[in-house]
Amino acid sequence: MAGVVGLVATFTIYRYVSVRTRVEVKPTSQVVVVKKDLKDKIQPGTALNDHSLEMAEYPKDLIPSDAARGLEQVRGRVAMVQLTPGEPVLFGRLTPKDSASVLAARLKPENRACTVRVDDVSGVAGFIFPGDEVDVLADMQIPNSSEHFSKIILQKIRVLTIGQMWDSNGDKKPVLVTTVTMEVSPEQAEVLNLVAYQGKIRLALRGAGSAERPPVNTRGLTTGNLIAGSMKSASATSSARPTIEVIKGLERRANTI
Repeated sequence: MAGVVGLVATFTIYRYVSVRTRVEVKPTSQVVVVKKDLKDKIQPGTALNDHSLEMAEYPKDLIPSDAARGLEQVRGRVAMVQLTPGEPVLFGRLTPKDSASVLAARLKPENRACTVRVDDVSGVAGFIFPGDEVDVLADMQIPNSSEHFSKIILQKIRVLTIGQMWDSNGDKKPVLVTTVTMEVSPEQAEVLNLVAYQGKIRLALRGAGSAERPPVNTRGLTTGNLIAGSMKSASATSSARPTIEVIKGLERRANTI
């Protein structure tokens, strides 16, 4: 009887522990994800291929409705936003299938893409990347005058792509020219086109925290104003008598020469 009671007790405890520690196995399914061992994130405008994607098991109740279920569904498609290693690939983050233009898919319906030429100086020495925001400065010559006028004409303009193209100089030799494509409104495109034709353009990179700040209204600057301001500042500096600071122990005293 003692043996029978012991066996019953052991079986009861075993069943109780098994029920309490049982892990429910949820059904899974395969989805396309960005490879976890990628060193960098996939940047917007990058075409997806087998080197950047892999299949992974995900619980069915956690898979988004627009997630890709096979590599053939997204192979060759282009990312519209930044993709992080390990995340599922969603169709809403990619350009439409058989899209004729990758750039057009990234534009807002009411905006346009406009490209300007830049060099190492006007393009912030190559430190402008897609997704950055810039201000556009214009340098134009005043009609019937030798003076130049400089002013910020566009603010908070989003950079779409950075590219290069071949052009020819006066000797008909090929020259590599850097270009920047920006997203602008139709009115801003007109301003940009006019300044690019009649003057010079320089880009000013905006800080990461400047998106919430309101636009700055500047009056612009002419060559005459710049020279007059420099002469006034130099005159005020020369009229002031120089001083020296005498330190004696803990005492500090300024003496006029």
